[in-house]
Amino acid sequence: MYHVVGATALSTDLSDGQTITTLQGDDVTVTINADGVFINDALVTVADLVADNGVVHVINAVLLPNAVSTEEPFYAKDIKLMPNPVSTTLRLDLPEELAGNAMISIWSAVGQRVWQGNSSGDTQWIDVTDMAKGLYIMQIQQNEVSISRKIMVY
Repeated sequence: MYHVVGATALSTDLSDGQTITTLQGDDVTVTINADGVFINDALVTVADLVADNGVVHVINAVLLPNAVSTEEPFYAKDIKLMPNPVSTTLRLDLPEELAGNAMISIWSAVGQRVWQGNSSGDTQWIDVTDMAKGLYIMQIQQNEVSISRKIMVY
């Protein structure tokens, strides 16, 4: 829902600095400069694909809601995902700084949240058997920190 807005927004309707509220309720920001048109930090690579139910703009990244920091803290290197690629159960090992107090979300490539939970210790077991095969983004959030990792489900 973070990739969808409730109105038709053609490229000619956009302006630099404009904020648009998504169906999830969070805002995305439009930036227009010499490098191109961006939605948050994602570059629009194809604009104005008119469909039966709206307009599609192709971007070069997955939009993650509530990403509050782009700099990872020193302990982010201690996050372990095993196995990855995964087909049944994903093991997530968290450093002590995140154990027991982080929100964990898994997002599909089209920006749909497919799993969410809170860390309850240093090891989390996540069942992925109901997820379609493909690439996902795991977002681990705690206070002002947001850490992302790719997951491949097969």
